[in-house]
Amino acid sequence: MNNSSQDVQLFYGISKVKKITLGKRVLIYFVDFFFFLILYFAIFYSAGVRIISAVSQEAISGLNSQIALACQDFDYPYGPGSDFGIFELKEDEFIDDLQTAQPELSEQDCYDLFFEADNKLSSSLSTNTQYIKFYSEFHRNYLLTDAACMLVPNLILIFLIPLYNRENRTLGMMIFKTTLTDSKDCRQTSKYKHIPRFVIFFLELFITKVVFNYYSFITLPLMELVVMISTPKRQTIYDALSFTRVVNSESVDRSPRQEEYHIPTK
Repeated sequence: MNNSSQDVQLFYGISKVKKITLGKRVLIYFVDFFFFLILYFAIFYSAGVRIISAVSQEAISGLNSQIALACQDFDYPYGPGSDFGIFELKEDEFIDDLQTAQPELSEQDCYDLFFEADNKLSSSLSTNTQYIKFYSEFHRNYLLTDAACMLVPNLILIFLIPLYNRENRTLGMMIFKTTLTDSKDCRQTSKYKHIPRFVIFFLELFITKVVFNYYSFITLPLMELVVMISTPKRQTIYDALSFTRVVNSESVDRSPRQEEYHIPTK
């Protein structure tokens, strides 16, 4: 009977469960996200860039040939300008050439002419079918490799570490002495709940990266912050969709579940 009452109390939020503060939940999220960023950038710049360059040699070569032809038509200086050796309009050389040829121009005039030239080059390339073909191939390789670089730290931090931790904790939860529980009754969650949490968080990362590029690392935390503020249980998106929540370790309901008995009727 006591267990039954406790379940009812937990369900309606009137138990002795101490609600986690917004500040604490936000800190846990940002600690976990910080560790994710460290691992992601380490993997991307140590292995990802090399993989993209290796599998995209033909696409990069094709892009460079089309950019070079367009720059030569406009008499623009060009050269490698990214991690992958893709050609671009060289800003310093363009402005130096302008100041040499027209010393009466101000620095702001030179920069305005540079941006005008860059837009003109982009417009020209956007109608070039060969450039579009090579760019699509390169972009596909980039996205697939980038997804793999996000998958690995996500797998480690959101799936493997909590999976093998006795109380299902991420690194952030360990630091702030909190535990992952079922959202309904604050019982310690089962291990299978790590699968939807891992999948949902990865999809969040990938979709925001496709839409916002590197701004996703600002956009996604802001989205999660809004959700944590809006939900009474201070849940993130992947908490809410996997029916889990983070609570203080002392608030976890560790009592055995009440057995249900079926009384047959005549």
